[in-house]
Amino acid sequence: IIILFLYLVEIINYPSTFNIRQQYYNQREIKEKSRSNQGVIKSAIPVSTMDQLSLPSTIQAYNRRSHRRKVQFFLAIATAAIFLPSLVLYCSNSSSSSSSPSSSSSFFFRRLAAPAPVFNPSNPIPSPSQLQALLSSHTSPLRPSLPPLQPYSLEHVLRAVDIFQNTFAVVVYDPADDVFVAYYDRNHHWIAACAKLVGSFRVLTKSLRRMFPDRFDGRVERGEWAFAMSSGDFPSVKVQSSSHWEDDDLDQDEDTEDTHSRSRSRRTIEECYARQTLTSPTSCVDHPEEVAPILQFGSVFQNPNVIPNMIAMPNPQKNHLHCLDEWTEELERYQKEEAAAEITATAVELPRVCPYYRPRNERNALGLVYGETIGITSWEELIPTVVWRGTDFPGYLHHVRDFRQPDFERDVEKKLLTSGKDEDAVEAMREVYDYLIPRWKGVVLTAEAELEAKKKQQRQQNKEEPVVPWADIKFADCIYEKSKTPAVNVDYYQQFMNVGIPAAGPSMSLEELAKYRYHIDIGGGGGTTWSGTIEKLAMPGLLFHHVTPTKDYNYALLLPWVHYVPIKEDLSDLHEKYQWAESHPLLARQISDRATEFARRLGTYQGFHEMYLDLYRQPLERVLEAYQPTMEHWEIVMKRLTGQDMVPVMKCNNKMFCENLSDHATSWKQLSGVTAS
Repeated sequence: IIILFLYLVEIINYPSTFNIRQQYYNQREIKEKSRSNQGVIKSAIPVSTMDQLSLPSTIQAYNRRSHRRKVQFFLAIATAAIFLPSLVLYCSNSSSSSSSPSSSSSFFFRRLAAPAPVFNPSNPIPSPSQLQALLSSHTSPLRPSLPPLQPYSLEHVLRAVDIFQNTFAVVVYDPADDVFVAYYDRNHHWIAACAKLVGSFRVLTKSLRRMFPDRFDGRVERGEWAFAMSSGDFPSVKVQSSSHWEDDDLDQDEDTEDTHSRSRSRRTIEECYARQTLTSPTSCVDHPEEVAPILQFGSVFQNPNVIPNMIAMPNPQKNHLHCLDEWTEELERYQKEEAAAEITATAVELPRVCPYYRPRNERNALGLVYGETIGITSWEELIPTVVWRGTDFPGYLHHVRDFRQPDFERDVEKKLLTSGKDEDAVEAMREVYDYLIPRWKGVVLTAEAELEAKKKQQRQQNKEEPVVPWADIKFADCIYEKSKTPAVNVDYYQQFMNVGIPAAGPSMSLEELAKYRYHIDIGGGGGTTWSGTIEKLAMPGLLFHHVTPTKDYNYALLLPWVHYVPIKEDLSDLHEKYQWAESHPLLARQISDRATEFARRLGTYQGFHEMYLDLYRQPLERVLEAYQPTMEHWEIVMKRLTGQDMVPVMKCNNKMFCENLSDHATSWKQLSGVTAS
C-alpha cells in the first residue's frame, strides 16, 4: 500500500516536474547563447526575460522535486524489503492453516495475539514528570479486546489432560440430551480443591444457557461443544509432555490405531518455570498450538507464555464468578420486562449490580468502603502506615516456589540462648528472610519497623507524641486443625510474639483498614488475594500491589502507577516506595483517587456491564466460536483417544439442575458437605 501511494504521488506530480525541467533547459540554452552574442540577444529578448536568466527559483524548485523523488525511491525500496518477505510468510502460513487447525500457522497467530508482557516491578520509579504524563494519558477505562481464537476440536481439548495433575475437567455439551457433562481423568487425584472446579462448572453452565440460548437449545444439527476448564488458587499443572499423542510403539499395527497411547517423556513444569522470568517467551507446554484453550477459574500465570492457551476467568467466589452469573440473570430479567413494557408502557428497572461492588451502607453490609463511608475527607487524616491483615496459609505457589513458614526453634530460639534480646530475634528472622513466604516477609519488615519506631520514641524529646511504625503487617487468622482460627490464640504465633516478632494481630474490618494511608495485597497460597485487591483499591489510601508469578482475571483492567504502585515479590522495595509516596503526596493521592474511581465505576450499570462483557462473555464467546464439531459422534472420539480414562462426574440439564455421576463427585460431596443440586 505504501509503495502504491508513493508512486501515485509521483504520477500526480510528474507534469509539473516535467514543465519545471523543460523550462530550466530552455532558459539555460538562452543564457548560453547570450554569452556568445550578448549584443544581439539583449536587443531581441524582453527585459522581464533577461531578469530571469539566472533562474534561481526554477533551479531550486527542480532540485527540491529531484530530492523528493530520491527520498520516495529510498522509502519504496526499504518498504519493499520489509513488506515482501512478510507477504511470503503470510501466504505460506495461510496455505498451511487451511489444511489443519493445528498447523504451525495457528501457533504463529496465537503468538501475535498474546497479551502484552507484564510490567516488571524491578523497573525504577518513574520521575514526577513521567508519572504525570502517564496519569494524563490514561483517563478512560481499559477495554481489553482480543482477536478470534484459532479453530480447535475435541481432540485438542483432550490433549490438555496431561498438562494437569488435578482440578481439571473436559466439558461437553451434548445437544441430543441437551445437557452439559463434566469429565474427570481417573489418573488425576480427586482432592478437596475440586470443590472449586465443580462449583465453577455448575455456575458456568447456567451462565452459558442465559448468554447463548440459541446455541444451547437441544438442536442436534449444531453438533456438540467441548472445552477444557480448570479451577483453583493456582493452575494445578503437572508436567511438560513431549509428543504426548504419538504412539509409544512406532511399529503398531493399523488395526490397533485406536488404542489409547501417550508418551511418557516428560519433565516437570517446576523445572520449566524456574527458568522463566515475568517476560520470558518460552512456553512450558510442547506444541501449544495443538492444545485447546483452557478456561482457568482462578489465578493464572503472570507470564502468558508459560501456558499460552490458558485464559483467566472469574475466581470461583461469591464476589466474582457468582456476581457475574447473577448479572446474566439480571440481563435476562431486564430483557423480558423490557419486551413486556413495550405493550404496557411501564418503566423497567435496570439490572442491579451485585452488592459486593456497590458502596457499603446500612442497607448493604457487603459493599466496598470509600472515604465518605468512614467520614475521611483529606489525605492527611489517614494513618501513614502500610497496613495488612489476612490469613497465614502453609504454602505459597508450591509448584514453582520453595518458600516456607519460619521454624521458631531452628530459626529463632537457638540464636536467643545467649542474649534473649528482641534485636537478636529480629536479626535472626532477617537471616532467613529470603526463604520465607511473602506474608512472613511482611512480618519481618513490621518487626524491624516497630523496633525502629521504639528507638526513635526513646530518642524523641516529646515522649507523649507517639512514633508510628511505617509497617503493620500481621496475621489475623491461620489454618489450624483444618479450620480458620484467630492467630493470636495459637501457640505457634505466640512464641514469636514473646520475643518481639509481631506475627499476629487483631482482626480489622474494612472500615478500620480504610483509615490507613497505605495498603498492600500480599499474595496467599495461589500468589494473589482474590478479594483484597478490589477492596483496597476502593479505599482512600494508596495500594502497593504485590506482583507475583500469578494474576487474576480483573488485573487486565488495571495499570501500574495509574491504579497502584507495584511491589516486588520479595517485598524488598516496599520501604523505598513507601518513602517515595510520603515524599510525593500529590502523586500518591492522584494514584489513589484513580483507583477509587475505578472501583466506584464497577458499582455502576455501565462499569459492571463492561467488565461482564470483556472478562466473562467475550472469552466464552471466543472459545465457543472457535470450536469445530467432530465428524463422528463425540463419544466415539473420546473413547478412541482416552480409552476408559475419562469418567463423567457431573451433568447439568436444561432445567439448570446438576447431579453427581460418579464416586469422584461423591467423594467431593463428602469432603465439602455440599449437596449435588
